[in-house]
Amino acid sequence: MSTTFTENILSMDADAQEHRMLATTAEKLIKIYTIDNDQINPEFELKGHDGPVTSAKFINKGELIASCCFTGKVIIWKLEGNSYNKKFERKIFEGSLNSLSVKNIENGFIVFCACSDGNVRTLQFDFSLNCSEDLFFAHRFGVTCIDNNDLYVVTGGLDSNVTLWDLKEKKEIETFSDHKKFIRAVAVCPANEFNILTFASCAEDGSLVIYSREDDCIVKQIIEMGSPCYSVSWSASGFSICVGYGDSFFKTFVPDVSGKFKEVEIVSNEK
Repeated sequence: MSTTFTENILSMDADAQEHRMLATTAEKLIKIYTIDNDQINPEFELKGHDGPVTSAKFINKGELIASCCFTGKVIIWKLEGNSYNKKFERKIFEGSLNSLSVKNIENGFIVFCACSDGNVRTLQFDFSLNCSEDLFFAHRFGVTCIDNNDLYVVTGGLDSNVTLWDLKEKKEIETFSDHKKFIRAVAVCPANEFNILTFASCAEDGSLVIYSREDDCIVKQIIEMGSPCYSVSWSASGFSICVGYGDSFFKTFVPDVSGKFKEVEIVSNEK
């Protein structure tokens, strides 16, 4: 599967069935693509943000999209017929929203926004898109990235720290200072058969750190990539992790029999 993007892509996501994917751009657009027989085909563009669109996520099996931008605005889009239409729009503060993540809940969903003022702002929606807001302070100098699963939120900041939060209580569990420069991305591993909390962070210092909770202790594995890292993501199964670094390079890691993550070769079927 391959495609070429000429725009400055800021984030990407795929729906749960991997029928569609999206890319957010510095040109204030969200581009939607269909995935068919390993081909990615442009479908349509969503216009509505007044600044670079930093992040967007599919919600509820792709029926909804949440997006945010540098000007502090959140938009919720709904699939109606063959297009996504804007259904909710709110400027939640005077600053940049650097990233967002989403949690599905009974009768609605929560959007977590990583904000440049150091706060995480949460927007809780019902399916009629009635919204309530809350916030908690996470990182001095600004929150750069955020991700979550059903129980935990993980944030990264300009303070070079990564913090694990209890989602229900919105209380800090532990802060990690393993990076030397600001955090570019964090990713929480999906639920897995081992029922182990695992999450990862990557940073401008060129390091990837994988954290696993074992017997109430956090075990860390630090992997030096040699160049600044800009993205990290887990496979849908939670078995492998991919990190983007340097000049558009990628590496994939999987755990060996001892539980340590080892690099695996990425095999391409292109000829």
